[in-house]
Amino acid sequence: MLYRRQTPSQLLQRVEANGSATFNPIAATKAPSLTWLGDQAVVAVTNGSSVNVYENIANSLSWQLASTFTPAAGDAAIDTAPVLATTDTGLALTYGTSDGAINLQRLDLLDANGQLNDTNPSWLQTTLNLANTGLDSTLASVPLVVNGTLLLSNVRTDNAIWLNAIPVNDAPSSSSWKNSSGQQSVSNGDAIDPQLSRTSSWQNLEGGLSPYAPAFAVLNGVLYAAVQGENNGIWWSTSKDGGQSWQAWQEIIVDSVNADFTYTTTSPPTLAVYNDTLYLGYVNQQFFLGYFDESSGDWSAAQMPVSGNK
Repeated sequence: MLYRRQTPSQLLQRVEANGSATFNPIAATKAPSLTWLGDQAVVAVTNGSSVNVYENIANSLSWQLASTFTPAAGDAAIDTAPVLATTDTGLALTYGTSDGAINLQRLDLLDANGQLNDTNPSWLQTTLNLANTGLDSTLASVPLVVNGTLLLSNVRTDNAIWLNAIPVNDAPSSSSWKNSSGQQSVSNGDAIDPQLSRTSSWQNLEGGLSPYAPAFAVLNGVLYAAVQGENNGIWWSTSKDGGQSWQAWQEIIVDSVNADFTYTTTSPPTLAVYNDTLYLGYVNQQFFLGYFDESSGDWSAAQMPVSGNK
């Protein structure tokens, strides 16, 4: 399989004033995060002390500012990249602050019955920290939705990967956040079976240990996780019950004609599903892209995308 990419273009914000429009480059001091809300693209970026959320203007290559999150004077500064996810009722956004807390923002455009909210929707914020959850993280957290349940993953300061489930239709403020214990190294490939319940309690993905936030994707009802291990290899695991139990962590080592090929990365990997195929991207001096073969259960040898149109 040969990967081709289009030449990237800079994101521009459309700003209207005095009856005219200008187009300004969207600035970001950390990696952006993009998701889809129906056919509407939404992107979040950290720019200095704020997280900005932009929506793509229909039939246009430009974007407009939809929301901005800035800590109040005296509050801890935003110090991680934001992560966006599409939920069954709208959007979920997370970002971390310098005091180790994680901020969860939820925007519900639909009610529990899937109908448009009659009132003007607004973001609902929950702050998760040592005082109310025992949570202490210096890394970005990752929200994802599996079978209608909002899951929130984070990496604690001890490098253990933890996962939390917010019950369906629960307001974040009503969730009871707790800690669980136990950790093992991702490099030993031990099986993980945290028995994650649908209640709001943190569960450690045993066998998972990483200094970086994990990546997740869902394909045909299976939840995939990938993470940069402490040995800079890429480790992956799967869950067929929405994160309640997990298969053993495995390092991605591809059998090739000449020799085994190991996915080695200098930064956290990313996962994405496109046309019913799971792709994994990572950086090792250059960008590499591999894909997962569901029929064989194997990963492809990663390739560098080639410039040009497919």
